[in-house]
Amino acid sequence: MSRRRQRGSALLAALFLIVVVAALGLYAMRLGINQQQAASLQLLQFRAHAAANAGLEFWANRISNNNAVPCGTTAPAFEGFSLTVTCTRTDTGLAVVYELTCTARRGTYGTAEFVQREATRRVTTMGTGYWSR
Repeated sequence: MSRRRQRGSALLAALFLIVVVAALGLYAMRLGINQQQAASLQLLQFRAHAAANAGLEFWANRISNNNAVPCGTTAPAFEGFSLTVTCTRTDTGLAVVYELTCTARRGTYGTAEFVQREATRRVTTMGTGYWSR
């Protein structure tokens, strides 16, 4: 083999090695970005769950402080989440049972930043004359 032919094969091997190392670097970078996005989404899901529970706590507190509170859908916003509370009130004569459902939502549906969580709770309060019987 001639020296000229050997120099060309070394150049080809070096070029191949550079391409392989660059491809591995791009793969590692893409993998890191995907893991970061997954962690961010999981954090948003935990925050949405906390926001939904905060909405339930808000309404449970209102019900506990005032037994005659009407059911409504008003709840304060929580850390960028919009809260929607639905309530069903059932008066059994001895007790009043409230079925609460709170939905916490952030972002626009169909985008990567959209997250929604729902929490439910049942709150029972005794009637005013229950303890005097």
